[in-house]
Amino acid sequence: MGAQARTAIPFLAAAVRGGRSVSNRTPPPGSLVKNLKTPSTVQVLTPPPEGGSAEENARIYAAQALGRIGAIAAPALGELYEASQYGSEALRQAALTAIRLIEIEDQ
Repeated sequence: MGAQARTAIPFLAAAVRGGRSVSNRTPPPGSLVKNLKTPSTVQVLTPPPEGGSAEENARIYAAQALGRIGAIAAPALGELYEASQYGSEALRQAALTAIRLIEIEDQ
């Protein structure tokens, strides 16, 4: 995904944090990243568990997106570490996977 995804990282990190700091505003139009390709080493998105809230599902997908972005998403590691400790089971797993992907690519 590379440098094109850099503008999405703060928004995705805020989404991983959840309701305590995510605003209801959409990001500015210039910050949306389109037509990004997934590295071949990353698995297809794991669907969130049935019955999860929309906010919880958004947090899971945001963690997955940060992992797919790779090493340049390192500024979001703090939010991912927190989610890996205090989130729901599905969010913890998504955050741990994202952390591994970010750290592996950074080496």
